[in-house]
Amino acid sequence: MPSVRWPTRDPAVIKELEDELSSLSGAMQGRQMRLYDRVAEAQWGQGGGQARLDALSADLGGPPVRLHDLALFLALEQGAPVALDAQQLAGLTRQLRFVMSPSAGMRLAAARAYGRAGESATAGALLQAALLQSLYPTRRDYADPGDPAPDAAAFLTVLAAFPDQGAARRIRGDLARLAQRQAASPAVMAPFAALASAAD
Repeated sequence: MPSVRWPTRDPAVIKELEDELSSLSGAMQGRQMRLYDRVAEAQWGQGGGQARLDALSADLGGPPVRLHDLALFLALEQGAPVALDAQQLAGLTRQLRFVMSPSAGMRLAAARAYGRAGESATAGALLQAALLQSLYPTRRDYADPGDPAPDAAAFLTVLAAFPDQGAARRIRGDLARLAQRQAASPAVMAPFAALASAAD
């Protein structure tokens, strides 16, 4: 991956980064959500975020899109002034079914999109799956470079984006109880200590 100094809105640098991301395998792309976030931030900053989000949205209801496009769509959603509408959510749900093994970071991004749109049950299920994936990473998670494993702060940031904070608190409690039931080592559990207080 290129070495990029952030923050930057240089269109040439952002294009280079997106081209690099596009050239990666699907498995690698799903583990680069932080870099997709940077591309999305720059595109919103350059004034092209909405147009790109709309263009990607138009393809969600059809055949499987490239994982690159799905990852960028989720990253762009974070900066959108309004949540996804019913048609966009249906398209997102359709495309996620085509992804064999989403990374924890991609699940968090999808949970944020559903949560912002008021689909708390779907968001909660994605967050629980992301938590278990973070606690019990696969060999691929270790082998493929990319995003660091999410910690409690990553989950709390997603929950903070929900307009329904009552639902967010309930989901946080569910996550805390799920974490407490796991048999992972103390070292693995330590990054999620901030969730524990919600289970009390």
